[in-house]
Amino acid sequence: MSKPYKVLVVDDLGRQMRSLYKKFFEGDTDFDWSMVRSKKEFLSTPFGSLDAILLDVNLDEWQMTLGEAVSHIGEKCPIVLVSQRWDDPITHARVREVLTLAKTAHFVQILILNDL
Repeated sequence: MSKPYKVLVVDDLGRQMRSLYKKFFEGDTDFDWSMVRSKKEFLSTPFGSLDAILLDVNLDEWQMTLGEAVSHIGEKCPIVLVSQRWDDPITHARVREVLTLAKTAHFVQILILNDL
């Protein structure tokens, strides 16, 4: 068996959302996932060693825009956009904005947590 993929979950509501992500990865040994606990930890993370980042679209609790988070990650790692609020027009606006502005980011997927 090959090494598991290293995935970092970035969600400003980590404590509340941890059980949902745990359910998402449960029983799947292909992924070695961890979750940042704070904005400070996110800003100091070396992304180059990761295979992917699950990035929450709405980082309001950290007072950080999606664009700022994506710019910080840059081309260092593929990004999967994640939200539990895909039906919110603000979420749609944030995704449109970041897709327009973030020309160097590598987006690979959108994950809708409502379906879990």
